[in-house]
Amino acid sequence: MEHTSRKETDRRPGDGEPRPHFRLIGGEGPTEAAAADLFCASCGKQGSSKSRFCGGCGSLLWEPCLACGEVNAVGFAYCGSCGGDLKATLDEATASLSHTVEQAKSLFGEGRVQSAVETLDAVRTPEHTALRTLVSTARRLRDEFLEMKERAATDSLEIGATAQALIDESDFGGAIETISKIPAGLRDSKLTDLHNRATSSLADAKKLRAEIKQRIADKEYDGLLPVVLRLKTLAPADAQVAKLYSQLEAREKQASGKRGKVLIGHALKALAVNDYPTAGKLLEQAPAEPNDPEVARAAAEVRETVWLARQLALAPHADANAAALAQKFAKRQPRDERLQKTVVDFVARARRKPTVETTGPTPWAKPPAVAAIGESIDLLPFTVGLALAAEGTGAAPAQLTPSYGLALQALGRAELVVDLSPKPSGGWAKKLALGLGRKGAAAGWGVDAGARVLKAVKLVASEEGQGPPKIEAIYTADIADTPEGHADAVGALLAEHEFRGLPVAINIPAIQTLGRFFSVPVPDSKQAKFDEVVRYEARARIPLETEKSVQGYYSVDEKGEDPGLACPQRRVALMAAKLEDAQLRVAPWRTAGASRVTVASEALALVNAEACRRGGVFEPGEAILDVGHKSSIVAAYGVSGPWFRSFYGGVEDFNREIAKAKQITLAEADALRREIHKAPLSHEIDALLVGAYEAFAGRLVRVLNTHHSECGAPITKLLLCGGGAESYGLVRYLRNAK
Repeated sequence: MEHTSRKETDRRPGDGEPRPHFRLIGGEGPTEAAAADLFCASCGKQGSSKSRFCGGCGSLLWEPCLACGEVNAVGFAYCGSCGGDLKATLDEATASLSHTVEQAKSLFGEGRVQSAVETLDAVRTPEHTALRTLVSTARRLRDEFLEMKERAATDSLEIGATAQALIDESDFGGAIETISKIPAGLRDSKLTDLHNRATSSLADAKKLRAEIKQRIADKEYDGLLPVVLRLKTLAPADAQVAKLYSQLEAREKQASGKRGKVLIGHALKALAVNDYPTAGKLLEQAPAEPNDPEVARAAAEVRETVWLARQLALAPHADANAAALAQKFAKRQPRDERLQKTVVDFVARARRKPTVETTGPTPWAKPPAVAAIGESIDLLPFTVGLALAAEGTGAAPAQLTPSYGLALQALGRAELVVDLSPKPSGGWAKKLALGLGRKGAAAGWGVDAGARVLKAVKLVASEEGQGPPKIEAIYTADIADTPEGHADAVGALLAEHEFRGLPVAINIPAIQTLGRFFSVPVPDSKQAKFDEVVRYEARARIPLETEKSVQGYYSVDEKGEDPGLACPQRRVALMAAKLEDAQLRVAPWRTAGASRVTVASEALALVNAEACRRGGVFEPGEAILDVGHKSSIVAAYGVSGPWFRSFYGGVEDFNREIAKAKQITLAEADALRREIHKAPLSHEIDALLVGAYEAFAGRLVRVLNTHHSECGAPITKLLLCGGGAESYGLVRYLRNAK
């Protein structure tokens, strides 16, 4: 509280010097001159300058004016110096000081303790008898606030631990009482949170108890178990609640068992008349895990049959795995004549031999207009020659796409060429035009050494104009997932086939390959200068030392450029890998006497294989998804040139999900993934795979979004290949998210 005087100085009649105002804080009383004018209003005795009270009768002699500080005898109505109304100024000061005290209390209640203390620190304390009580209150509150603040800081940790223990024991009232030892304004965030939790839980528990009591009184037991469970969660130590929960749980299990038995019985009747949709709806209403073992077994059999019906309806293709499931379905429903005919047709389609130049599994279910991940999804077609050559090798044509593309590069028939072989001079890989090397070797090998399988294809060039190269040999072998295992697999291939004098293109896994895609201006027609531009970009974009890496690029003119531009743009696909990785790949083949060893991008091999199949024509928005063992690749070739991105996720994740749930080895899980129909209850394996497919689809969508961001156009069609592409249900899930 602060009062400002009306004047800086006042002159009293007869004084020679101006008198300073009375000091409101720590006032020292009147001067001798002022005291000479003071007489006791009660006894008339003259006052002393050193006394506030009359020496004759003890009455108060003077009070200061709260406006200007001038001394005035008790009983005066107006100040002798400023003429102010002494009572009015006293009332104003009293109201102001009272307001300040209440404001400090309010701030303290809001938890703004420091602001409350500062508010009281700012109070001025005039030596006026009528204000002594308020001034004393202000001082006392300030000291109390500071003391409580210090005590709260000391006690908060212990009180918080005690309150937490009480909450854990469901003693919410005790927790609230404990926390209340510290005023709300002095609680830290942890204590405040504990208080809120205890208060909320106590209110919830009271509400639940009232509801339970009323429903028991009304004998409304249906649906009561979840209510009691919530109360049991809030009050786990309450023996009565635990007993009630056990009683209701037993009652619910009994009722659920009866209900489940009836529903499963109706579902079996529906299956008896081949009404699969009705059986499925009844199954959804039945308990997920019936208590009665007999009912549980019946429910599992119903679920298997209903699932088989859905698989036949949703199967994207009539392939061997789906055909085996269809036959399993037909054996379960031998009286369904329509089903028997459908399965015969389905199996015939699955066994149909290729009769056209390019082929793949026969389509079955109509794909959705828009797939679940926003793209059109299908399997990558393959040439008839590749399909026929793969028969009897144990390899699916979908697995051989990269090795076929690598063989095309070795033969000189690849559309896109980037050589990542180690160069003695450290020079750039050369390069760079569509159709480079069409007059190549007479025969060549493409070797794709993956994480778990080595695939190799030998192509023999056809006579000019006589169609695509002929597949002369296919080799596949499992690889132990170690460096030694990889070396052993390569050694076995070298021992079985002759490579001396033949060109070989070997893959470097896409997960070990960096790809950067960008546009740069073409400075002039000299290739050397353009190489230097790309070198400069490589130093900025590739986080590998030039001396310890192999690098190469492919470039294409950007479409839509103004032909009048002095410096047109070219789109560059820059690729790099560690030198040591490339050297490890090359060494065995050079030792074996190969005439030329090329290290090639696995992603470009996919594009080259598909370009050969379709004559080099790619539709806008198309991309290939190679589902590998540990990692997968998305590769595209559009108007902006090639693009690829690899990501972790594939067959190993699918197998691991099965192995973990079924407590079997990864090899056993892999067998079930490949031939799901051999599982006693195939729907259980499918449910496990769907969980793995969901995680895989999430990573895939991020890659597709990256393509859109970097290339400015979305991928609208995905064609699947690779060892994991034919995992049962993958295409179905990517199409339908189920």
